[in-house]
Amino acid sequence: MNFERKVIITLAAHEACLQQIKRLTRVIGSCINKCQSGYDEIGPRPNGLAELMPWPNGNHHEILHDEQNRRKTHIWKAFQHREPSSCGYGMVGLAVDEIADFLADEGCVHCTRAWHFIRERKKARKDLGHFRLSIRGLGKSALKKMLPQG
Repeated sequence: MNFERKVIITLAAHEACLQQIKRLTRVIGSCINKCQSGYDEIGPRPNGLAELMPWPNGNHHEILHDEQNRRKTHIWKAFQHREPSSCGYGMVGLAVDEIADFLADEGCVHCTRAWHFIRERKKARKDLGHFRLSIRGLGKSALKKMLPQG
């Protein structure tokens, strides 16, 4: 494959990756906004409804707030969750795999979807880093071709 073709393919892949990250960020924001406004739209689970019956928009028994009384989501609650460490020293947060289980227990479809898209965006950002290294390598090759051999 000639050099110009490699440059074009790498730049196109880099741009596609940037667009995917931007799209995923919008989707994550949309999911989180649906969780924040879900309680206002449908309210808490009615008292007479059996616990086994699903309730729209997950486990919204209360409105979540932080210390400054700002509205929060289940995914925020998962990031704030602390448990005693297994070695007995201090408190630790949830591991990446445990966050999905925590969100499943909370029952919020929107935060569970947001977590899925956050993981996808993380993979895309890793790919973006690889494309940036490829672009840098192509730039070094171009410099070698431009400089006179001495």
